[in-house]
Amino acid sequence: MEVVKLRPVLYQALEKRNPPRVVTAEWIHASELGSCPRVIYFNRMGIEKNPRFPKNLFKIEDGRSIHRRIQRDLLLAGILIAKEFNIEDAENHIRGSADGKILLEERKRLLEIKTINDDKFNSLYGGPTVDNYKQANFYAINCGLEDIFFYYYNTNNGKTKEFEVKTNIEVYKSSIIMVQMIRRCIEEQVVPNETVQTYCFACDYQYLCFSKKVNDKRKLVI
Repeated sequence: MEVVKLRPVLYQALEKRNPPRVVTAEWIHASELGSCPRVIYFNRMGIEKNPRFPKNLFKIEDGRSIHRRIQRDLLLAGILIAKEFNIEDAENHIRGSADGKILLEERKRLLEIKTINDDKFNSLYGGPTVDNYKQANFYAINCGLEDIFFYYYNTNNGKTKEFEVKTNIEVYKSSIIMVQMIRRCIEEQVVPNETVQTYCFACDYQYLCFSKKVNDKRKLVI
């Protein structure tokens, strides 16, 4: 008797329900503001990816389900006043979708929900990650909000961490400068300078860079 497996069928359904984000040179997504400039550049130039850790749509969908549950619970608690709303900076062509706005102690705050694994969760010390902050900072400033509330959920064990931080206009300006630099690189077809980050080991474009010294500086080899 032939063994029937549901996993391939379910995965195909997830692929249809979760099409890849359309990437264009015209727009930058807010979630990319904390990314390596080279990744953004390679993406826009259509350079072939070599994923070291292929995406698992089941885990991605689980994360989205957790997002929806938290939003629903906050709505029932009377704290959530807006959810999943689009934000655009038309002048600099940056856009994204914020998780929500909450009202605590008569003060509105931008809400960012992040589902992460145990390793990343344990690496959080005293505040959100830099890339998460740059994304939320963009949302909050464009919404006229001064406070950001991060809610991190550990997908391995359900533990949570919460951080409340202020917006920073200088960080916002640095994000805009980076985007403008990347656009110039795309126009001139010049690869951005090296930017070593903690997740270089998992980068889809790692094969284009290599460790030059012990301090892990990267150099383009194409």
